[in-house]
Amino acid sequence: MKKYIILALCVFAIFFFCKRCVYHNLSLYGYEVIKYRDLPKIIQDSLERRVAEDWCYRNDEPICIECSYSLKRNTFGPWITSETLINNESAVEYKLKYNTPSPIMVYKNGYLFIPQNYNILTSVDMHMITYRKYSLNNCFLGWF
Repeated sequence: MKKYIILALCVFAIFFFCKRCVYHNLSLYGYEVIKYRDLPKIIQDSLERRVAEDWCYRNDEPICIECSYSLKRNTFGPWITSETLINNESAVEYKLKYNTPSPIMVYKNGYLFIPQNYNILTSVDMHMITYRKYSLNNCFLGWF
């Protein structure tokens, strides 16, 4: 009987302390492929402004429009081993695939846009690039 009480307390403690630890692996979810012209106008303007102002764009933080997200990178020496997009308000984390192209763009806490090509801010024609559009609201809660 004592073992069951201790086990129940341990399970309760795990759920209590990790209640905000929610992870989503985006590679498990479907996405829609869209073109540059289908991006929200405010994101198009932000990308064009970044190209015009700073061709050496630092991609340490995602482009966030009306939301609060940060990007956590785990490194081993000079190499990036994994990236996690974190919602700063709800502490929900989205694990990104290894070597995800940047910039990562989040729009109004509902949509995540990731380019399908690398070096889009130095490309000749940014309008030809396609993006993966994820709906963050459709991600179910789970441990991955």
